[in-house]
Amino acid sequence: SVSFVARSRKLLTAELSIPEECIFMTATHNHSAPDVNFEGTDPIESWIQQIALPAVLSSAKEALADLSPAQAQGGTSKTCGVNFVRRYFREDGAFHGLHIVETSDAPVDRHESEADPEVRVLRFVREDKREILLVNWQNHAAEAAITHKGKICADFIGPMRDRLEEGGKAFAMYLQGACGN
Repeated sequence: SVSFVARSRKLLTAELSIPEECIFMTATHNHSAPDVNFEGTDPIESWIQQIALPAVLSSAKEALADLSPAQAQGGTSKTCGVNFVRRYFREDGAFHGLHIVETSDAPVDRHESEADPEVRVLRFVREDKREILLVNWQNHAAEAAITHKGKICADFIGPMRDRLEEGGKAFAMYLQGACGN
C-alpha cells in the first residue's frame, strides 16, 4: 500500500495545488493516546481514511488561509533536567529506566541512545497575527506520568504546547528529533 505521507502529498497536490516536492511532514508518538478501534475493519486504514487524511487537508487549508509575511528568528537553550532517554546504563552493568528501581550508585556509562543537549526554536513573528513557534529537540522520555507524578513523560508535548500558547499570542508545534527505539 502507498504510505500515509505519499497519500497526504497526493491529496494536498490535488486539492490545493501544492507541488508534492514542497510538502514535508513530521510525526511523533505518545504513550497514552486512545486506541484506534474501528469494528470489523483494518484499524490503521480506517484511521487514515476517516481521521488522518481529513485532518491533514483541514490543517493545510487553515495554514494557507493564515499566510502572511513574517520575520524569522531562531535560538537554542539547554535541555538539562528535561531530557531522559528511556534507559541508561551504569558502569557496573546495572541500568535504570521505566518502572525500574535504582540498584546501583555506579557512574552512568551510557544511555540507550543519545539525548539532545539543546532545544532549538524557530519563531516567526507576523504583524497583527499570532506568532508561530517551532520547537525541536531529540529525546525519548519514557517516565510514566501515572506512576511518577511530576516527571517528564512522552506525553509532555501537549502540556508544553499549552504553556507556549498561553494568552493566545502564539501557535506552537513540537518537532520530534529521531531518538528512541
